[in-house]
Amino acid sequence: MGLHPDRIITSYEVLFVVKGILGIVEDETEYKVHPGQFLILYPHLRHYGNLPYAPDLQFFWLHFHYHNVKGDLSISIPKYAGIENQERVKQLFRWYLDDRENIEQSTEKAVLLINHILIELSTQAEKTPHKGALPYLLEQVAIIIATHFDKEISTKKISETVQCNPDYLGRIFKQHFGCTITESIQRQRIKYAKTELMNTCDHVNTIAYSCGFKDVGYFRRIFKALTGVTPGAYRKTFSRIHINT
Repeated sequence: MGLHPDRIITSYEVLFVVKGILGIVEDETEYKVHPGQFLILYPHLRHYGNLPYAPDLQFFWLHFHYHNVKGDLSISIPKYAGIENQERVKQLFRWYLDDRENIEQSTEKAVLLINHILIELSTQAEKTPHKGALPYLLEQVAIIIATHFDKEISTKKISETVQCNPDYLGRIFKQHFGCTITESIQRQRIKYAKTELMNTCDHVNTIAYSCGFKDVGYFRRIFKALTGVTPGAYRKTFSRIHINT
């Protein structure tokens, strides 16, 4: 057990969650970083943990000074995003950490490894629906969905939070992402459910509630509509793949 420290630092910090949920507040914005997601904390802004470290929590982190992390030069990295190839990113972090334990490691090599990690995060994040630079309003909506999908959220509640007309917000959101806000919330919930089905033995009902669904039957219908299989079938398929691998 523990809590991420309350501090203001002069470097960037990247956090990549492997298992569990990491709760962080930065400059009064709350983030819940789920497995397969990363968060970049900016320098000179106060950040602190708002969720105690769970016993199963696993995450990588590193501090770095990199002036183009916000896209000033050639690399544009979202502040908060999910990635597709988690194993590749985990391997890069392990490589960096193993090398850091080697007293003969040069500063130049450390910088190259950090750049490699950042480029990989940038490249993989570009494959997610949050592709490219977002208008500030939509960036805020995307963050709310990604960090509060397990709560009672809706287009109306989100529009009140960002102080925007719900019809206008829904229209520009669909123009940019190709789906409604409700559909985006459902996709985020099902994405999390898939991770829980693969990595835990929790009952499907428990997972449905943890994703933000109040009706298990509705959860099952949405899950099958988005994945083509039932939650139970998805778990069995993953277990077979995992064993064969």
